[in-house]
Amino acid sequence: MLARLRKTLMKKGKLSPAIINDTVGLPCVATYVQHFGSLQNVYRLIGYTSTRNCEYLESRKGWAELNAKLASQVADGIKKAGGRYTFHGSTDCLLVNRTVSICFRVARWCPGKQEHHLPHWSIRHRSRFPAGWIVAIRLAERNTGVLDYVLLPTTKIAGPLIRFSEKARAPSGIERFERFGGLVRSLIQRVIRKSRASAAKSARSKRPRTANLSRGRRVPAQH
Repeated sequence: MLARLRKTLMKKGKLSPAIINDTVGLPCVATYVQHFGSLQNVYRLIGYTSTRNCEYLESRKGWAELNAKLASQVADGIKKAGGRYTFHGSTDCLLVNRTVSICFRVARWCPGKQEHHLPHWSIRHRSRFPAGWIVAIRLAERNTGVLDYVLLPTTKIAGPLIRFSEKARAPSGIERFERFGGLVRSLIQRVIRKSRASAAKSARSKRPRTANLSRGRRVPAQH
């Protein structure tokens, strides 16, 4: 397995989970991890140093499972508040009352490019969902644990990648919550309020207009 991986490295010039899984004749990444403990250890055994954060890649499944649990907590809170929800496309996005989306993501810690540069966090977002909010687990330094939780409206997102530093967080409209419970309470109030406002607006737009014949009617002149 390691000899085949070395040959792939010599041919491709680099390695990644995608390259390993797509190369004919190589076992998949999960098989390498099962045999050698971690992808980082596999790379070490063949003398390869990856520029990517292997520890974060291997921990993504755990963060995805945590986000699924957080999504369930928010869904339960919405139900208790009288709202309705569906999972939109996957377990990491809720659609509330068919009008507001809540997507769950991970804000990954990234070091500054230079020593004097501040670290920042990045969130990947798929813009095909309705307007709403993103709930993100913000990871601590080196992505080794949970720092806190952040909440941001999708209306402030211009592209698929969101980047922010702690200094720019508040000015960018990104709110921080030390505990997830506080975020849930704040989020549910906003979602229910917004969805009710959207429903009322939709009802007004569908209401038929009746002509008032008594106003503005011209009376024929008497001769």
